[in-house]
Amino acid sequence: MIGSERNNVHFHESEHEILSPEEFWAKQEQSIQEWALNIVQDSEYYSEEERIEQQNKLVESEKKFTLNIIEEFKALLEKNKSEENPIILWDVDETIAKNVFVDKSEFNTIFRPSAIGLMKHLSDLAKSFGVTLEQGLLTSRGKLEEQLQETNRLAPISELVSIDLLYSDRDVDIPYIPNEAKQIEYFSEKLSELLDHESVVALVRSGYVQGDFTKLVKLSQIKSEKPNTPIMAIDDMLYPTILSRDKNMFGVSLRKGGYFSLP
Repeated sequence: MIGSERNNVHFHESEHEILSPEEFWAKQEQSIQEWALNIVQDSEYYSEEERIEQQNKLVESEKKFTLNIIEEFKALLEKNKSEENPIILWDVDETIAKNVFVDKSEFNTIFRPSAIGLMKHLSDLAKSFGVTLEQGLLTSRGKLEEQLQETNRLAPISELVSIDLLYSDRDVDIPYIPNEAKQIEYFSEKLSELLDHESVVALVRSGYVQGDFTKLVKLSQIKSEKPNTPIMAIDDMLYPTILSRDKNMFGVSLRKGGYFSLP
């Protein structure tokens, strides 16, 4: 079942019906249960008990992903009260999708079953608050415009994301700085749009990995270009947890639940 079949779970809301997070989840839960069952049935290595356990884990991950993101986006909308159109920046791998190799050199991008329906629901939710949601990507992938044209890559979301909001952190070059004080000085400058000095100190001393820092530097650049825009970042890395609502930045880290993986 490796291929486009795994991307065939879609959910549609009425044009006039805005569901609560729990109601939205309830309407798609059965289809996601069926998707998860199909996934675990593909494996010949699980006992029946293990299949049930894996199925439940897959469904629970989709539920956490869905509910956590809706709740955070509602917080963004309620804080801004129709003043500015918001932006959501999605990571790709292990967040909304995953690469699955079909042979030694070729892979397909498989979208999690709740991703596309959720992206559409968030747009509807924004409209109910009188604003228009723009969605984009903040990822370590490159050649994003090309991938949005490829059916086995990112084409399933090509109509949901803006070409003007495609960002890769591959061009972020962070030098090796062995001295903590110099690290704090460097990141205080680079992340000035996102974090105050105390937050930078905590960040440097926290043990965040390189990918967190490159995403934060890129996000700070984006924020400097869009200072009044409420922005929400969704990623399987930790950095969204330190974004400050005082700076109109919101985030969901899937490390707290909802990380996308396949058995």
